[in-house]
Amino acid sequence: MFIWDYLHVLVSEIFDSIQGETIYQGIPMTFVRLAGCNLRCVYCDTRYAYEPEKVMAIEEILDAVARNLLKYVCLTGGEPMNQRETPLLINGMLDNHREILMFTNGTHSLKEVNESVKLCIDIKLPSSFQGYAPVHPTLFDYENLGRVKAGDEVKFVIQNRDDMDWVIEFCAAHPEVFKASAVSVSPAHGVLDPEEAAGWIIKEKLPFRLNVQMHKLLNLK
Repeated sequence: MFIWDYLHVLVSEIFDSIQGETIYQGIPMTFVRLAGCNLRCVYCDTRYAYEPEKVMAIEEILDAVARNLLKYVCLTGGEPMNQRETPLLINGMLDNHREILMFTNGTHSLKEVNESVKLCIDIKLPSSFQGYAPVHPTLFDYENLGRVKAGDEVKFVIQNRDDMDWVIEFCAAHPEVFKASAVSVSPAHGVLDPEEAAGWIIKEKLPFRLNVQMHKLLNLK
């Protein structure tokens, strides 16, 4: 009996869908959405994941992923790194020959995450918390920028032109973000017109990828 039989994590849902974001957009994946998040972004579209739907042994999750037979797994949340067992869950999925994409806000250290995992580090802007306060007012762990590698993506969700200017300044101050395969800006759905953001990128020749949430256009999860 493996240690995974004894370790449990808080889970929101497990399902199959098309990856709607990042450089892996369009690829079918098994999504493992863990519950709980240390932030409360105003544009959050998965608030139901703040609270767990169920508690599952890691072995149960591995069995569910194995039954789905898809090559890729997207580990998301919530915030996956809110749970200390997440690196062990990742290792179990890697042992089962899955390729993993993990979405994270980067406020927790990523040093224990296996280097083969592709990361989408969603760096939150100050405007993310307008009218709210994070449950725990944690800050981005800047040491995680030193762990950015090819195959990863650094993402910024923007709501207006001021946000785009903030992203430009942040990337100028932290050029290590460009070690990632893409640095993307994602217009907040229903808040900023993607065409407007695309215009800024084209006109100013900005080194960013436009990230539009395809799964919402297709009415998928």
